[in-house]
Amino acid sequence: MKISEEALKEFKEIYKKCYHQDIPDEKACCLATNLLNLYKVVYSAPEDADREEKVERRRWNQKFKS
Repeated sequence: MKISEEALKEFKEIYKKCYHQDIPDEKACCLATNLLNLYKVVYSAPEDADREEKVERRRWNQKFKS
């Protein structure tokens, strides 16, 4: 996932505000990417679980309708 220059700059500003440290672009990009990946995993999990439940329900229904 590519982080825009604007988003990277904003991430670095937030990081400095929280940790009182400047970080190089490479480290900021890595940390921001990790944060986005974590966000993606956390917020996509319910959809995946719901989809899996629907698939199982469909299999169950097909099994007993025959």
